[in-house]
Amino acid sequence: VLAREWEEAGASPARRSRRAEAGAEGAALTPIASRRRAAVWLAAAAALALLAGSLAWGAAGRSELAAAERTLAAARPDAAAYRALLGTLDGRDVRVAALLPQGGALMSGTAVLYDSRSGESWVLVLCRGYPSGSTEAFVTLRSASGRAIRLPAPMRFDAAGNGSAWLVTSADLTGFDRVTVTAPGGRALVAGTVRAA
Repeated sequence: VLAREWEEAGASPARRSRRAEAGAEGAALTPIASRRRAAVWLAAAAALALLAGSLAWGAAGRSELAAAERTLAAARPDAAAYRALLGTLDGRDVRVAALLPQGGALMSGTAVLYDSRSGESWVLVLCRGYPSGSTEAFVTLRSASGRAIRLPAPMRFDAAGNGSAWLVTSADLTGFDRVTVTAPGGRALVAGTVRAA
């Protein structure tokens, strides 16, 4: 623009008049041409933004896929060991429960339920922190339908407050999803929900 003004300053009046007419015609055409040019630039910018977004999305997807593949690779040996255990024992499933204190009790524990294909299912319950001076507690398995199995032998505790109880049965334990350990008077000491291992 500045170069044109300097050029026009030194130009003859006839030349300036022709240039002004051409400029007027160009000015009349300029909005359409400039709109087209702006539309082309806008379309190019949008295409570039879409391309950049697609590349970023693809890179993020590859990163997530790589992380999932690493997690799966790390879990394969555990899954193989779990399948080998079930195969060796002729089992269907192993489930576990973290037993949490109930009603102010200071105990904790774990339960393992093994579901067999051949009628030899079992449950093992381990507890810690039973008050000294107490020697036994009772374990009950419960199902959502209201069925209950009380382990026939009470859980016995040693001087450190650690105890265990177990049951081997031909009964199907798959429906039992709650474990409760109670004191001789019936007060709940620990309880937990059974989940897949």
